[in-house]
Amino acid sequence: MQTQQETDSVGVALKTPAGISWVALVVLTLISYWVGTDHGLTNKDAACAALLAVAVGKVYLIGSEFMELRHADPRLLKAFQGYCVVLAVGLIGMLFAL
Repeated sequence: MQTQQETDSVGVALKTPAGISWVALVVLTLISYWVGTDHGLTNKDAACAALLAVAVGKVYLIGSEFMELRHADPRLLKAFQGYCVVLAVGLIGMLFAL
């Protein structure tokens, strides 16, 4: 059985930026599962595009929070954000070009 102090520390941990990012990653994983198992979208191309967008969103969350790029030099942060945009546009563009 958990003590009150242990319960409070879990609640505090989820209120930190890392905790919020972790919850967001769990939600994005559940969304990708839901879309990927034919529950979300009937159009296959739209489902693939949504899955790719969710995957790039997860890359951004992991990079910005857990790799601490959010606190890095602004040029490095902008380069990472640009990489995420180019990755998303490139992957989704290739999906619809093929």
